[in-house]
Formats: sequence, structure tokens, C-alpha cells
Amino acid sequence: MQTPGDAANAPTTDASPDDLHDLLRWAAGLLREAKLPSRPIGELERLAEQVRQPCVVAVVGRVKAGKSTFVNALLGDDLAQVGTTETTATINYFRYGTPDAELPVRCYWHSGHVTAESRAFLDRLQGNDIDTLRLATDIHHLEYLLPNPYLRDVTLVDTPGLAAVVDKHQQRTAEFMNLRDQLCERQHAETQRLSSEADAVIYVLGSVARASDAAFLEAFRDLTGGGSRAINAIGVLARIDVQPQILQQRHALVDRIARQLERELNAVYPISAGLQRALDTV
Repeated sequence: MQTPGDAANAPTTDASPDDLHDLLRWAAGLLREAKLPSRPIGELERLAEQVRQPCVVAVVGRVKAGKSTFVNALLGDDLAQVGTTETTATINYFRYGTPDAELPVRCYWHSGHVTAESRAFLDRLQGNDIDTLRLATDIHHLEYLLPNPYLRDVTLVDTPGLAAVVDKHQQRTAEFMNLRDQLCERQHAETQRLSSEADAVIYVLGSVARASDAAFLEAFRDLTGGGSRAINAIGVLARIDVQPQILQQRHALVDRIARQLERELNAVYPISAGLQRALDTV
């Protein structure tokens, strides 16, 4: 049996994920040899595998807050679906890898099977009719592989906009209402889960009715649901170019908000992702 004196032979914690992985496995081995309960052993082994995985960063925001535009600007590509009206949203994972040119999207279905899909498939999710709801209800999440260096260390998750399910169908049949409620409830629950389990969370807040501190504070607290912690969350004021008042006072505004939300958000940043994407294409 290994003893504390054997720690000199243990892997060091200097830097690399491989070192930390080996240290956690070594510690789990010590507990196993000591015949201690299996729960902490399993937790150490789970952590050992996690340290080799990219960090998961969830992007959370309400409908039309500019969340998908923000994700596209961050990735430098127009992948997250952006619509001029509310659309049926899906959970989108962006991971490092090389996509298939013809079938770039992996669709993970609630049934458990996985299919490779084309961009035409994504277009079908942009509707606001009952056929779109039927399709979206069967989908757990979509996955995009991108050769983006940023994604070597980070898996980005674009969550559905809160209250994102479309409600503009002219013939609101019983089936439509049932599917809408089912999808909305499932998406909300999954967004809350991702917000609590992700390594970091970016809360995106769009336009508010009034350009005041109180309005932004109320909107941020409503968005985070009281579950945000400064240790792993930041806030983003998106679409600041839409309201001239906010654009002019953006730095003073975010400084005041950051001070008042210091326990809930590590920092607050003003951005205009749409303007950035426009400049990128010039």
C-alpha cells in the first residue's frame, strides 16, 4: 500500500492537464488501496477525465438579445441561426474539429441516435409552423465542428433564447399548443442545467426599455435567475449601437452595473457584435 511518504513520487501539479490527470488518478488509487468508500474514488476519476476536456462556456440570453450574433462574432463565422423574428431555437454545441463539407452539422436526437445533416436541414428549423415544432421537439442538440483555435480549449454552447419557442402560428391547434409548451419547458430546463453545470457562463442582455441603471440591473437579475456567481460568470450588454443613449454612456454604465453586481458577475462588457461582423466582411 502506498503511504504519504510516496507523495514524492507522485506527479507534480505544475501546469499541464496531463500532470493533473495523473495526480488525480494517483490519488484515486491511494483511496482504492485504503478500501475507502467508492464515491470519492469515482469523483476523483471523473475529475481526472474532465481535466483533459475543453472548458464548457454557455451563452445565455433572452429572445432577440443578440445572443446568436454574439456567438457568430466570437467564432468569426455565421453559424448560430439569426432571424429577424423569433424562431424555434435549438441548443448548439461548437467544438474543435474538421466539418464535413456537405453535412457539417451533427444532430443528436432525443431517441439517442445521431445523424449528419446539411445546412438545408438548419433552414427547416427557422420556420414558425407546426412542422417546425414537430422537428425541433425531437432534437436534443446540434453540434458543429470547427477548425477554430479558440475551440481547442473551449466548447461553446449557444443555448436557446429564454422563451424562444415561436408562437405566431395562425391556426393554434391543440397539437401546436402542446408541442409549443413541451418544447418551451424542455428548453428552459436545459438552459438552466447548462447555466449551472458549465465551467463558465456569459449572460447576454439586449436592449431594455429605459437606458437606466435600474432597468439594466433588473433585466440582468431576471436573466440570471439569482443563480449567477462572479467566480465564473460575466455579463454582456449587446446591441449597444441600437440605442444612442446607451452607446454614448456605455463605459460609465457598465462600470456602475459591474459594481452593483460584483457578487453575481465577474465583469460587464458593452459590445456590438453585429457591427463587428459587418466590419469583418468589409
